[in-house]
Amino acid sequence: MKQMAFKQGMLVEHKTWGLGKIVFASDKLHIFFKDLEGSYKDVTKPIALSMSNQFLTVPTSQSHPELDNLPPFTRDGKLHVPSGLKVTHSQARDSFRRKYPGGFLDTKYLQDERDYKFEAHEMFQSSLGNGHLEKLIESGDIIEVVHRLQSVVSKVNLLFPNEAMALRDGLKDEAGAKEFSKALSQFLHDADSTGFDRLVEAIGSLPVVKSPVLTWPVVTVFPFLADPKRFMLLKPELTKQAAQRLAFDLLYDAKPNWSTYSNLLAMSDLLMNNLREFGVRDYMDVQSFIWVVGDKKYSL
Repeated sequence: MKQMAFKQGMLVEHKTWGLGKIVFASDKLHIFFKDLEGSYKDVTKPIALSMSNQFLTVPTSQSHPELDNLPPFTRDGKLHVPSGLKVTHSQARDSFRRKYPGGFLDTKYLQDERDYKFEAHEMFQSSLGNGHLEKLIESGDIIEVVHRLQSVVSKVNLLFPNEAMALRDGLKDEAGAKEFSKALSQFLHDADSTGFDRLVEAIGSLPVVKSPVLTWPVVTVFPFLADPKRFMLLKPELTKQAAQRLAFDLLYDAKPNWSTYSNLLAMSDLLMNNLREFGVRDYMDVQSFIWVVGDKKYSL
């Protein structure tokens, strides 16, 4: 193989370090290997071009879910190492198993993380699922919609107190609450960018009394509780930290947007696939896994 065949963005296989992606190419190749443990200086190995064809081959498939969404390793045409690269997916799974030895069936896990969220999900389904939300909107009973939404979200601690208060204050405006209800119904039905944008717009139009109401948790909490097999919750700091540690580019922006959300779903699907052995059921389990990986207080 000619040395010039190696290009930035190419997936390569190293006989010792396994599958990786060329993240920068100059006089040397800088390669991120997905299964090589350690920080950046250990994970990303510069390999002299003169020696590269002794160690590297190019696999037929040029796609892998753990390498397709790496954060950018370049800035202004130069190598720029992203911050926070600390763990492989295997290390992250091991850290979760240390905290919850029984995986997603662990009794402590169910008590700490899943049961109360799933109860809120069941409440949403019984009170607003199966067409109930749409019937209430049609009948014009928006006050009852808001009451049921508040009852559901009060069962979980997924919003900060200021976010919960901002949402409660915002939904006191009946016209705004009606538009929010319609937008939520549409997004739950279509789960596409148009529905997401409408939901963001509806929340952004709610009256602001003290704290901003348009935050990622407020936008994503009801879809997540309504159907955790299709929708994911985004808690910014924990999710960003977990994504950085796992070298996944969320394309994060503080303002809720479809690009970030769709990348969050892609990362969640990747984790779903990687956590099958632990009995993962839905994004509710994945969100708890992200909490463990992203928690700065918890050592990996």
